[in-house]
Amino acid sequence: MRDLTRARTLAGAVAWAFASLVSAGCVGTGGRVDRIVDGRVVAGPFVGPEAYAAYLRGAIAEASGDTAAAIASFSQAAARDPKDPEIWARLALVRCRRDARDPAAREDVDRALSLDAGFAGAWAADAECAAGRGDKVRAAASARRAADGDVGLASLERRVAEGAQATADGATRERLVALTLLRAQSPAAWETLASWGVAHGDARLVARALGHVARQRSDRRGMVADSAVDLAGSGFADAARALSGELVDVSRDGAWARARPESARVRRLVGLLAVDDAIARHDLDLARTRSTTMHLALDDVAARALLAGDAAAARELVAPVVEADPRSRGAQLVASASATSPPRSGRGARSVRGANEPRDEAVPFAAFAACARSLRGGEATVDGARAPCDVAREAVDAGDALLTPIAADLAARGVARDTDLSADARIELAARGGDAAALAALAAPVADTTRGPDARHRLLALSSVQPVAPATRALALRLAPAASVDSVVAVALTRLAALENTAVLPAAQARLELIAPVDPLAAATLVASANRRGDAAAAARARMYLAPLAVTDAERALSRGATAPGATPAAEAR
Repeated sequence: MRDLTRARTLAGAVAWAFASLVSAGCVGTGGRVDRIVDGRVVAGPFVGPEAYAAYLRGAIAEASGDTAAAIASFSQAAARDPKDPEIWARLALVRCRRDARDPAAREDVDRALSLDAGFAGAWAADAECAAGRGDKVRAAASARRAADGDVGLASLERRVAEGAQATADGATRERLVALTLLRAQSPAAWETLASWGVAHGDARLVARALGHVARQRSDRRGMVADSAVDLAGSGFADAARALSGELVDVSRDGAWARARPESARVRRLVGLLAVDDAIARHDLDLARTRSTTMHLALDDVAARALLAGDAAAARELVAPVVEADPRSRGAQLVASASATSPPRSGRGARSVRGANEPRDEAVPFAAFAACARSLRGGEATVDGARAPCDVAREAVDAGDALLTPIAADLAARGVARDTDLSADARIELAARGGDAAALAALAAPVADTTRGPDARHRLLALSSVQPVAPATRALALRLAPAASVDSVVAVALTRLAALENTAVLPAAQARLELIAPVDPLAAATLVASANRRGDAAAAARARMYLAPLAVTDAERALSRGATAPGATPAAEAR
């Protein structure tokens, strides 16, 4: 229920950002309107967002305690956009808070669920209404459905399509942002926009809105950090990186992190996401600044640049560290792995082998991985070729999307140790090897959620061992909008489609085909999916991708055209 609670917290913090929508006087002649977009006045066709305006007026009235006005405004919003379950659920909730026995509230919940049987907000509203009536049994049952809704593949497919449409519809997003800018100095206006983005699966809109919240309200930066990590764990890495960068840039003192000692993992992940964002933008000065703000070692940052494919950036970032501290093992590993020739000082390669008596320290896993991958693709050998990388190293951070697949691959090759891996990496390793027992163990709930898998990897594990469980379907529904941008989510949804004996979701298929040449899990999933459909041409193409990437027995069997027991649990279980 944590995600529902966060969404409702955002939705509850509203202001008069959109109250002047109808009377703002922005409409010009000839169906034109002057819109404010990112501080600029832009002329464009007028689009009447009446439903959104009414919804926000309802939220404002609800926050101020004017229940009658809230019901009237939400009713107007529902009349203008009767296909949005979020509006019907919100209307039901307000009716129940006025009168828990109002029969219209039950009708509103039913309308919401008829549109989306797995919509958690509708089940949460029903739970609160039942609790208000004293019906503890129904309240408990609906609360469980809110957390673990039983949804079918048709609903899942619709949510994927809606998510793809929301992502592609930049004009709609810009109109909402433009309206928010009418009250740009109100943090609550941006929180309301973020709430709308959460309810409608628009990660970019959520990140954009919460970036403004971080700038304007220092006391909300902890919430923004949690949201950034949730975005990453749900498969929206680009949005998570952008939001993390915004948060770090506006809070150079790191006060929000120091005030939350219990959230050390969140703080570090936000820092890593922020430097990854700077590296992706090829802004090395920004990467250095953010690493300083978040107290991240520069050799770690340089290694991440190398693993992201930017060797030049890695060399530039690590060179000062090598010069300043020749005994730094992490820096020397990155310098050796990224250099086309020995480092300028000539100390890099010798230092790695101990000539300069490097300190006995645990190096960042990224530095170890960069070194290992530079040696014959990371393969372990018996002739000492791996010796430069044989160092004590830190474990992979839980939720680190950049390092997780690399760590799993190195472990599959026998280079990384089990103790190096996070729960996410263990799930990827088990999925690649078809280890159903390991997946079942890793999918089980854990007491310490900071060490458990993120949402997308939990879905990957559940799709293999509990594909028809309500919790699996509910999680699939929530993460489905990320199918077009995250390969782990795409793999999980494709495995679920295999058990339903239905067509693979187009968004998932497109993502897998895009990433398969460099991702063994995606390539193996494509092979299994094509085999199930009987598409020989697609299977042959996928095997061509998989062959050079295959490491586990299951992958090698699939690449040869054989059936690999346990390699594709979803397909084999039919």
